[in-house]
Amino acid sequence: MSKPTPRPDSYLITKRMLDVVLAIIVLIATSPLLVLIALIVRATMGAPVLFRQTRPGLNGKIFAMYKFRTMHDYRDKDNELLPDTQRLLPFGRFLRKSSLDELPGLLNVLRGEMSLVGPRPLRVAYLDHYSPEQARRHDVKPGITGWAQVNGRNALSWEERFKLDVWYVDNRSLSLDLRILWLIFIKIDPEIRFAAIGTGKDEANVRALATRLGVLEKNFFILDGVPKESVPSWLSAADMATSLLIDNEDLWHSSPNKFFDALAAGRPVAINYQGWLADLVHEYKAGIVLDPKDSGAAAKLIVDRLHNKDWLDAAGTAARRLARAHFSRNDLADKLITVLETVLESATRIEKEAAEVGDPSG
Repeated sequence: MSKPTPRPDSYLITKRMLDVVLAIIVLIATSPLLVLIALIVRATMGAPVLFRQTRPGLNGKIFAMYKFRTMHDYRDKDNELLPDTQRLLPFGRFLRKSSLDELPGLLNVLRGEMSLVGPRPLRVAYLDHYSPEQARRHDVKPGITGWAQVNGRNALSWEERFKLDVWYVDNRSLSLDLRILWLIFIKIDPEIRFAAIGTGKDEANVRALATRLGVLEKNFFILDGVPKESVPSWLSAADMATSLLIDNEDLWHSSPNKFFDALAAGRPVAINYQGWLADLVHEYKAGIVLDPKDSGAAAKLIVDRLHNKDWLDAAGTAARRLARAHFSRNDLADKLITVLETVLESATRIEKEAAEVGDPSG
């Protein structure tokens, strides 16, 4: 193992204090949930309730890590364990997806074998397969969660995860640890990507916030200089299009171009303003109208809808129907031609009347 990257004693002491205090608080706060999970695991999978597995810790030292059991020990006629896919029960799958199976790991934190934040401990069998650079992930205590987990988790390749682990080793600090814990609490979904086409005068603030949250160029992308003619193509590749205004009711009755482009592309829309566009979205069920005063509830609703494929399909169909009914390009072109012809006729008539008034012989 390589020599650990030195850090001030004050950081290590504060980090350990934070680990102990937060682990105790979480264990006490979730004790009813822990008991309930233990009872369900016992009833559906039998004993033992906890799963113990050896993992490498600081400097590769082996320790026993605790997790809630998620698989039954079903065996075949030769008394061999069945494949994991056949032994993973629905409740165990739920525990893994929600990460509730990791809660017993707080006992490892109290024992000093793990930290709340650090590279996730992998199996001992992998030790001999790390490159010297990748092995540096063991220069610190393993964590319940880590930098790789809030920057993609299972969506990342192993090489990408290891790079993020080593980056954490080299850049760890109390502020970074708190930032990682905060990202866990606000539950950024690594499978969801947001792309902003046009952020107006707020671009600097949007970019700064995304950078501070650690999602810029990971979950959140700002597309600079997208040609107007390319916008429909970008929108057609998305699952949902958003048209958001910030505290400006004067614009509620305007006609945002991207709103119409999204409808034409057959994509559900999410808007945070009222007016005739919101009425159409409600009437056709072509998307969602968000509360402009509650950004947290708005974000949760968007994420819920993005995980609902049936809703996305139905709202997309409704969006196309709305576009054909109200925003057909051919119909709009015909209406524009009619308006121009009327204006031209009026101008011609006025010009003729003015000429007649000016002609003494008339």
